[in-house]
Amino acid sequence: MASDSVVIRPGTGKTMLPYGYVQSPILASFALDRSRVGRFLRKCESSEDVTVSVYMDDIVLSSNDEARLYVAAAELAQLATDAGLPLNAGKTIGPASTVTAFNVELSHGLLSVTKERIDRFRESYATASSLHVELGIVNYVHSINSTQVAAVTT
Repeated sequence: MASDSVVIRPGTGKTMLPYGYVQSPILASFALDRSRVGRFLRKCESSEDVTVSVYMDDIVLSSNDEARLYVAAAELAQLATDAGLPLNAGKTIGPASTVTAFNVELSHGLLSVTKERIDRFRESYATASSLHVELGIVNYVHSINSTQVAAVTT
């Protein structure tokens, strides 16, 4: 089945998951889960001092122990490089007191949807084709930071 779910990358002859293919996210999740990187992330998550969040190709490591976070981030970067999938330097940040991932600014005790994403939600809300779309936008923003709902609806 795995061989039926990939395409040949032009110019390299290597296989890859096709971009936009509806099954690609779940296949990528399975691949990550079964890799050394996935085992490392599970080890971090099972520890008492590091929390792991993964969404698609975004990975966030959180901890109250900054030194532990630096060690974990360095190990993650090395494992990813060893796997032939180095972390994107343009997206790699921290450790820091505030980081942005998943269109959300994350800091100790506070989450907020980024201004750019709020602007896009405001536009989508204003042109929504149904009440369901409006409610979906409002409920999502409310789930992140209820004080930002007014910025979308007014």
